[in-house]
Amino acid sequence: MSEKVRIRLATSKDLTSIVEIYLEAFEKRFGGSSIARDLQEAEANSPYSLLYFVAETGAGIMGYISACPLPDVMDIYELGVRSEARKQGIGRLLMNKIIDEAFARQIDLLMLEVATGNSPAISLYEDFGFYIYGRRKHYYQDTGEDALLMRLDLDL
Repeated sequence: MSEKVRIRLATSKDLTSIVEIYLEAFEKRFGGSSIARDLQEAEANSPYSLLYFVAETGAGIMGYISACPLPDVMDIYELGVRSEARKQGIGRLLMNKIIDEAFARQIDLLMLEVATGNSPAISLYEDFGFYIYGRRKHYYQDTGEDALLMRLDLDL
């Protein structure tokens, strides 16, 4: 990516951009009310609220990642990048940030689910050392696709 990318905690002001990326990346249709609630809880420092980080350039928010930090594990919920910003390292920057956050919180296990057909995401996760440890049959209601269960054990 030739343009400088800044990774930062998301705020409620980022809601519209995050929902746009969500709708594009995951091809789902919903109003974004759960993301709005998640961002409000995070801003209020609610215990175990979801973390949202955004990747921002001069052109605006290009991607985001969300995760739920618990005492011993961090579940990565979503990683989305605008189509015009894909294959430019934004997903890697966001993954690095969430892994750094896990280290800072002394969390040694990251987990996620990914659609079996999402080979770019699977490849990215494997590059970070995630490995497949299970499968959920017909996990995605909108497509009926299976989900691969992946994990990364961090050495603290």
